Amino acid sequence: MKKIIAFSLINLCVGILLVGCNVNEEELSESGQKIEVVSKEGTVEEVIIEDEEIVEFVNELRIDEWIPEEIPNDAVVAKIYEMSSIDTVRLSELFKDRDVSLNGQLVIYEDISYATLSTRFINLYYKIPEDVANSLR
Repeated sequence: MKKIIAFSLINLCVGILLVGCNVNEEELSESGQKIEVVSKEGTVEEVIIEDEEIVEFVNELRIDEWIPEEIPNDAVVAKIYEMSSIDTVRLSELFKDRDVSLNGQLVIYEDISYATLSTRFINLYYKIPEDVANSLR
């Protein structure tokens, strides 16, 4: 009898874990991150999901060369890079779909070398190197 109860509990635990691993979610990298490239019209042009591509993208930004500076008033948005990751799943939410949260946005402007880096709590404005701006447009 004890063996039957123990076996049933093990099956229940494994079932719960498998349901948690089979959560309905969008295509994401192994680390649960993605970057969507969105045009000014709002259409998704590209999705970056591979961890190596995400690291390469961040390295190509050369953020250490950015200079804090206000965006000109006549700036026109060229592209938006939306950075997202999967929310942490709590045990009480194990059977619900996991949410993907927007963690930040990088806005690139047409014809000028400026960018806005936005998170939930703050917007930062930068003048960026010309070659970085051209590659992001």
